[in-house]
Amino acid sequence: MLLVRRSRRSSRPGSEQMSGGLRPLLEFQRDKLDSFPATAWSLLVGRFLGGMAITLIALGITTSLLRYRLYDADRAISRSVAFGALTLALLAVFAGSEKIIEVLGEEYFGESLGALAGGIGAAIAAVMIAPLHHRVTHWAEHRFQGALIKLRTGLPLLVGDMRETATPTHLAEVLLDRVESGVRASRGAIVIDSKVAAAKGIAVDAVQEWLGAWVVSSQVSALDCDRTDTLFPLRAPLYADGVGMVGWLLLGGRPDGSFYGKDERVTIATISEPTARALAIALQRAAREAARAEEIGALRGEIGDLRAIVARLGSHRRAGFRPAAEGA
Repeated sequence: MLLVRRSRRSSRPGSEQMSGGLRPLLEFQRDKLDSFPATAWSLLVGRFLGGMAITLIALGITTSLLRYRLYDADRAISRSVAFGALTLALLAVFAGSEKIIEVLGEEYFGESLGALAGGIGAAIAAVMIAPLHHRVTHWAEHRFQGALIKLRTGLPLLVGDMRETATPTHLAEVLLDRVESGVRASRGAIVIDSKVAAAKGIAVDAVQEWLGAWVVSSQVSALDCDRTDTLFPLRAPLYADGVGMVGWLLLGGRPDGSFYGKDERVTIATISEPTARALAIALQRAAREAARAEEIGALRGEIGDLRAIVARLGSHRRAGFRPAAEGA
């Protein structure tokens, strides 16, 4: 700034000659000073607009998740992470294979393989697509959809163990707890032989009232979905080959009011058959145990009667009683 002021005030020939060499520098400084306000304002406005854009995007995503599909965020994040990681892994495999092949070609053949190295690298990447996709998808699902994967893989093993020891009511209660925590249902019930075996988040009387007005679907092997039903929009038939129809798994909507996604519906359909088989075995075992208990009770009653008869006979002998045949 001092140089610009001196150049403007100086009018002597010596000063003009001395400032001749500094003229380009002075003009640059003057242009810079003249454009400084515009540049500063443009930087401030650009940063402000950029910050506002990022804030609005974050608010939009947060609002949409909270208002509409909050419980589908895990699925979306899982798929996005899986595809992103798979893309990076394939690029790394392709680039690494191509570079290694080029180095080996120069080392052993003394020339660059060029397009051949790229083709071989692409072939190796294509071969690695299936195993990488399986591993990456498996990791992403367990990382972001752990509860759903645990329900899909763990519940069949659990009910398979409990069917030999637990009562049907206890088995239904455990099943309902696991399903509700896995798919995040707001309420649920298990119906066996038109009777409520277990209910959670809703009264048994309310379930019985709903059952009185419900028209059962004719396709017992598929999920019965009715998004307009505010109480139980999803009904899963508990059906298994060789066992038949055991009952129904009734689930209410999510806490945010949204319906279940594809992954949740597939999981519920997957666990329905082993659950139905476990409940059927538990019911059969309970019926056998009840019949056996009834038989044992009857035998105990008969044994008690025999003991009473033997006790009376013994008391008569001790009292000197002899039958008529012996007196004759």
